[in-house]
Amino acid sequence: MIHSKLKPWAVYLTALCLWVSMPLATSAQNVTLSFPDRSFEVTGPLLGFDGQSYRVDTRFGVLTIAADSVTCSGTCPSSETAPIIRLAGSPLMADLLIPALVDAFARSQGLAAVPMDVGEGLGFQLASSNGQELALFIISGAETAAGFEALSRNEVDIVLADRHPTPAERKAVKQAGLGDLRSPLRRRLIARKTLRFYGAPMELSLPEFLQRAVSERSVLALSREVPAINAILADLERLGGGNSQARPLMGLPNSSAVSDALKASPAALFLTLEQPDQSEFQPVPLDTGCGGLGQSHDVVAPHPLNAHFWAYTAEPRLPDLARGFLTFVSSPDAQRIVDRAGFIDQRLQPIPLEREGHRLSRAVRELIAELSLGDLQAALEQLAGSDRLPLELRFREGSPELTRESESLVRGLVAQLETGRYDGHAVLFVGLTGSAGAAASNLLTAQRDADLVRQSVIDAMTDDNAVLDFKSAGFGELFPIACGPTRWARSINRLVEVWLSREP
Repeated sequence: MIHSKLKPWAVYLTALCLWVSMPLATSAQNVTLSFPDRSFEVTGPLLGFDGQSYRVDTRFGVLTIAADSVTCSGTCPSSETAPIIRLAGSPLMADLLIPALVDAFARSQGLAAVPMDVGEGLGFQLASSNGQELALFIISGAETAAGFEALSRNEVDIVLADRHPTPAERKAVKQAGLGDLRSPLRRRLIARKTLRFYGAPMELSLPEFLQRAVSERSVLALSREVPAINAILADLERLGGGNSQARPLMGLPNSSAVSDALKASPAALFLTLEQPDQSEFQPVPLDTGCGGLGQSHDVVAPHPLNAHFWAYTAEPRLPDLARGFLTFVSSPDAQRIVDRAGFIDQRLQPIPLEREGHRLSRAVRELIAELSLGDLQAALEQLAGSDRLPLELRFREGSPELTRESESLVRGLVAQLETGRYDGHAVLFVGLTGSAGAAASNLLTAQRDADLVRQSVIDAMTDDNAVLDFKSAGFGELFPIACGPTRWARSINRLVEVWLSREP
């Protein structure tokens, strides 16, 4: 029950709303929570307690209340109870990445991450040097869909996602009173992986590949990678104007099974996010119309050939160690762990202009009649003495708004710039476009895009940015990634790059 004197405390309750990360339990015991002056009292099943706050299910909804503001009667937990922080979703993240990040986070806090037997999934008890148990991280990797479903049931704190939530998943979470997953505050980009192609000697254009990917011809993938690869295929098809969601990917348990399948079906195509032994699998270059894309792991492939791996959270506040962990995963120390785990990290690893020879030769080869060699020389003059950062900042189709991936990359860029390491350096935002339309119009679009990203970075910075020299330039269609009049080529060529001067 809730007493009639609740109303004066409504604003106070809202301010006290904290997330308690324990699973919803059908056998939860009833408790009664009361303010000292008895002006507020609530009774209902206790859904969770993390040592700081209670989460109680009432007929008016789930309420989360700070423990130090009320007294508890009934089957009340001990005040020394450590929070359980549950992470669930993508098996690639749960198996290969998150355990290493939890261990590194614990060490960064002077804690030990002790493996625990928790049944399904992996458990890590975070404990202080004197043995005090501070939190239990439980990591399970079924699939992203299962993670979002568990989030809507209050059974997990952090969803490990290899894609964005569907409209139905967003709706379920919102109806559960857990906020809007479309908010940038609800997601954090942790890592990326590049899609790679293997099979019999061939060369595929992107349209040809898409046709194969939605046909009945054999397209193979490792079972645990199928959801993430499907997300890439869906993005690729949307760029091409399609909308099919059916994917005939054949999921196989390991590389040995893939090898056997390729021997049995030589025309099959193997898609993977790993970098297998190239003596076993033959790389298949994907032709963008300007030459094949490389398969090298140290070069980030052009959008949208990357899988993105996210941490999604609900709206209520997480326990301190959970929030600390999410902050840690964006740090340079954590991103080194990301790299060692075989993912693409988000550290700023500049690519010198001297390594862009293939790109420059393509620019000369594809130079259109409306542009001159002088235009190219002028652009190169602006880039002289600078290195390109491995960031591709892109806009939503037909929109001046950045994609969700790019919004996260901007936040990561800002965090790196605010370390002070690059104080005094020039940061140049370069806008590029496809070749549709007049060259003069494309230059204006490119300049507008570069200005928008430049302003987004400035607006996101919390420190004084006067120590950085932010500039922008529009190069239009001078440096194409993909060539030809196709819709996907136009989409893939519209982006903003970030160049950093080598010297202050």
